[in-house]
Amino acid sequence: MAAQRHAATAWEALDGVRRHKDPKSTAAAHLGRVEALTTKTLNTVVSRARSAFDRLKLREGELNRKISEQLLTPTQDAGEIRAVLRAMNPADRSAAVSRAIQEGDSAVVSAVLGGQPLTVSFEARELAAFRKMAENKMTPDLVAQRAEIQRAKKLTADVLDSSVEISIEAQGSPAARKQFQEDSHRASEAEQKLAGIVNRTDMTGGWDSLQQG
Repeated sequence: MAAQRHAATAWEALDGVRRHKDPKSTAAAHLGRVEALTTKTLNTVVSRARSAFDRLKLREGELNRKISEQLLTPTQDAGEIRAVLRAMNPADRSAAVSRAIQEGDSAVVSAVLGGQPLTVSFEARELAAFRKMAENKMTPDLVAQRAEIQRAKKLTADVLDSSVEISIEAQGSPAARKQFQEDSHRASEAEQKLAGIVNRTDMTGGWDSLQQG
């Protein structure tokens, strides 16, 4: 899957940046660079994964519509079929629908699956089971394609979850980041203090006074 391959390649490249610090760079500067690149990488990976997920979702919807079109083909005798089924006892009614599915009787299947539970004397869970049975028996190719799409959706969702975890790990522990920030702040304060001393104009003496001493 393209989104998964892109994410794996991107995080592998970032890991190379994280593990190889420029000798001329301080630890704090390196951490800051890694944090910035991690954020950029995460945003790119998430954007691509979400786009891929949206496309897969649309494709799944198209397949569901095609399956419904094949299973729910209205016929003029749908009402009569449902009336016959209602007149049967529960065991015979279930057996008749199961047999119709196995035989590919689209008229009976459409009449049952296209009706409300009350009109066919089946509970919603029974109709859901018949729907699944009919999909697998009468539209196997479309069901297989949908299963592939659903697996791809799960992989894409996993990419999003794992990318967040990797980004957190790549930036180091919160304690280490805090320590680097404090060290950077102290270094900045020390430089400012030194600059203030060196650049003072109110100091008496100077080089001449040192020579005289």
